[in-house]
Amino acid sequence: MSMVQGVVLGPKAVEKWFKKLPHAKQKVTKFHFYFHDITSGKNPTAVPIIKSKSPTFFGYVAMIDDPLTVGPEVNSTIVGRAQGIYGGAGQKEVALLMTLNFVFTTGKYNGSTLSVLGRNPAFHKYREMPIVGGSGVFRLAQGIATAKTYWLNATDAIVEYNLPKFFTFSCLSIKELKNKRKERAQIAYERRKQLAKLKVKAEKVAEEKLGPQLAIIAPIKN
Repeated sequence: MSMVQGVVLGPKAVEKWFKKLPHAKQKVTKFHFYFHDITSGKNPTAVPIIKSKSPTFFGYVAMIDDPLTVGPEVNSTIVGRAQGIYGGAGQKEVALLMTLNFVFTTGKYNGSTLSVLGRNPAFHKYREMPIVGGSGVFRLAQGIATAKTYWLNATDAIVEYNLPKFFTFSCLSIKELKNKRKERAQIAYERRKQLAKLKVKAEKVAEEKLGPQLAIIAPIKN
């Protein structure tokens, strides 16, 4: 059975997951890491597919497998990779189209991904890009990723990424669903029991005030 940190993979498993989705709890998660985009040296993490002579890099396209680290240092602990494509989409300013998967490789998120698709005006101080989905424990993720350039030269960049809040779903297990149903059934039973007691009490009060015969003629309704 193929799994990602307790999440079963495969079409049947995903189908079961969606069946449990109406009972799922919404979770809020946040991340902070650094993105190292290296086009220089013997081991680049970003490789040009199409080069451009435009001053705004319009038409430029690169494939990337950039490390994501805890801190900005090159030797900082790697927590994942940014895999995907970015390209120059602006004629008047440097504005990149980012199509990325943040692939997490450590801890409880190992094997899960977040997908980002958006516009990145690279020379702005802060940039926002939407989180449009995910996989593994981040299925159906939604939120915002913010980017801020930490360091930049002619070929390489280190970018600070904050994912201040994004939303995912925590689907209950079959056992948890059964327990929830039992809890709801017990609550409903207790309510019916309480209503029955109130009805008996109300009928008793009516009998005392109106007399036994009138209480029979005009019984208390639910």
